[in-house]
Amino acid sequence: RDFSIKKYRKLDGGGDLFAALAHQKKVSQREVGIRKLRDLIDWERFRPVLEEVTGYATKDWRKGGRPPFDPIFMFKILVLQKFHGLSDEGTEKEIGDRFSFLAFLDLRAGDEIPDATTIWDFKELFEAFYATLTGEGIIAREGSIVDASFIDAPRQHNSREQNQKIKDGERPEEFATTTQEDAKSKLIDKAKTTPAQVHDSQVFKDLVDRSDNAVLGDSAYYSEEDGEHRLECDAEEFLMRKAYRNNPLSKADQRFNKGVSRIRVRVEQVFGRRKQMGMDMVRSIGLKRASQHNSLCNLGYNMDRYAFLKR
Repeated sequence: RDFSIKKYRKLDGGGDLFAALAHQKKVSQREVGIRKLRDLIDWERFRPVLEEVTGYATKDWRKGGRPPFDPIFMFKILVLQKFHGLSDEGTEKEIGDRFSFLAFLDLRAGDEIPDATTIWDFKELFEAFYATLTGEGIIAREGSIVDASFIDAPRQHNSREQNQKIKDGERPEEFATTTQEDAKSKLIDKAKTTPAQVHDSQVFKDLVDRSDNAVLGDSAYYSEEDGEHRLECDAEEFLMRKAYRNNPLSKADQRFNKGVSRIRVRVEQVFGRRKQMGMDMVRSIGLKRASQHNSLCNLGYNMDRYAFLKR
């Protein structure tokens, strides 16, 4: 008997249509995250805001010209982009290549794929989805965590003046996003994007208001000015205590800080998930676009977290 003849499995499926459909279904089902988003999110909730932002609400539709893509369809493309940390070109390529992306967008192979290059102001979209979270009682508002994280920005060629500023100790263009998260659900409640050199405490008043029952944060937010604002908002304070030179923390303060840290660590899990989704890098230049990027990323994170909480 000749054992030298090798027989390998044939990979040719014969081009069978049913086999192709079965393969498409199998691949789509693997992408649990975005499949859940497609089924759980009430996308029509965003239509009034999208049509207002794009101008479609007041557009004269009797005029000729090529009809635009549905703004909800374009919005879902941008959610996909932030959910997977893709560039505009990468998004277009992946939509054409991946069955899961096509399924999320209700497309079939061969359908027209738009360029996802339009940037809108997503603050109102974030607030529209936030209404869903509060309406379902997912955000409890029992306690809010405030913290900041740096965002990498593209490096550009500096002028001599800019190089001199860097030598003098000024940082090149970088941004920080300061967010307020619901301590129980780990959903982002509010956020503000600033240049990296702006101290965390300077945006405290923009994030804490009378709707907050309690505020948790690190020692950067423990100041007399922020304390007055907390009293005005009637929010209970759980901010970590500072140690000073020749004035170390007492045993009671150390125990207090340890207790706050056990809860405050949840905000690091939020930043970790955002980084995992590629949301810690802005691909454009300028504060306005960085703010738009963060608004959409926060919305994408909340959608991802919502799908997890609704399991």
